[in-house]
Amino acid sequence: MNKQDQNNIKRNVRVLYVVNFFIGLIFWYGIEKIFLTKNLHLGPSVIAYIIVVYGLTQVLLNVPTGVLADRWSRKGMVVVSLVILFASTTILGSSHSLTQYLIGTFGWGLYLVCITGTLESLLYDGLKEQGLARTYKKIYGRSQAIFMLGIFFSSTASGFIARSYGIRAAYYLTLISVLVAALAAMFLVEPVVHKQRTDTKVIPHMIEALLRLKKSAVLTQIVIMSTMLFLVQTAFYEYAQLFYIAIFSASAVATGIANGFGGLSLAVGNLITKHLHFAGSGFAFLAVLLAAAMLPGNPVVRVAIFMMFGVVFGAVSANVNDLKHRKIPSHLRATLSSAISTIDYIIVIPLALVFSHLIARYSIYWAYRTVAMTIAVYFVFYWVIGSKILILDKGNDHPEN
Repeated sequence: MNKQDQNNIKRNVRVLYVVNFFIGLIFWYGIEKIFLTKNLHLGPSVIAYIIVVYGLTQVLLNVPTGVLADRWSRKGMVVVSLVILFASTTILGSSHSLTQYLIGTFGWGLYLVCITGTLESLLYDGLKEQGLARTYKKIYGRSQAIFMLGIFFSSTASGFIARSYGIRAAYYLTLISVLVAALAAMFLVEPVVHKQRTDTKVIPHMIEALLRLKKSAVLTQIVIMSTMLFLVQTAFYEYAQLFYIAIFSASAVATGIANGFGGLSLAVGNLITKHLHFAGSGFAFLAVLLAAAMLPGNPVVRVAIFMMFGVVFGAVSANVNDLKHRKIPSHLRATLSSAISTIDYIIVIPLALVFSHLIARYSIYWAYRTVAMTIAVYFVFYWVIGSKILILDKGNDHPEN
């Protein structure tokens, strides 16, 4: 590796850290559910509608945008995604009806479509070019921790911003964060390793990716694990605020701070993957911690257990992500990552509707208890079947990696 290559990879890592911090600095995210219930006068069921809108966007466009990232430019896709995020945040913050908010949500879905797997693929292939692929998990963990620190700072501040200037100010302040992230993304250096084998046409490229997914027992297990993880992520990201609102009686400041510490717990989990290096086995801890947090008792203790759940989730997520990238060839990385994400949404969209129904019919506590039971069932499946397949394949990373 020459000095210029070393400087390029170091700069790329630093730029990715900056981009991740500022795309985490979303000031409205920590109090979005209060905005929906208090300003737009909508019920908990609207969360399911939001998931359906951006989820369907993912289902329809995830694979095509993954192919575009593989064949055109991953840096370009990151910049485009941030331009879309700027526009969608403007629409969301100015909304006065559910229809307008769902239009903004569609923009949020487009942003997710363009950026999902792209930053990860850009980082992994940049490291691979320099023979540093084995450092990916550590650097990815730091990158995700920095992203979660952005969420921590923005969510903690969001309640105070809402109290002093109104909730809409939190949306408009986010535009500055998105602009900084977009400017930083322009300094990324595009890896070339993934383009060395993308000389096939688009349709054959997509067919190759899908056939590889279908034929590989290991990738099938990773898809199942990833989908289960995405279900947990959706429950944690999208509905945790309702848990905090129930605990803290809908205080914007308290909800924002709690949401911030939820992001911080994920950051801690991403930083300690060296010590919490489990993937599938981590689901047992997730089931126990989530069930314990939903037991009646002291609110502070329950939230603390919920934060421990976040730490374990952060570690499991980083480890599964590393496993996924080690098993996927470079020239199909963004395409297959997008395909896996598409499968995640196809399964999670109807489950989100069920989850919202459980909240409306019973409570957020019973909804989370149902998630805990689902995680426990998956862990049994993993222990009986999935773990044996992954153990047999241990150490057999794809030759391109």
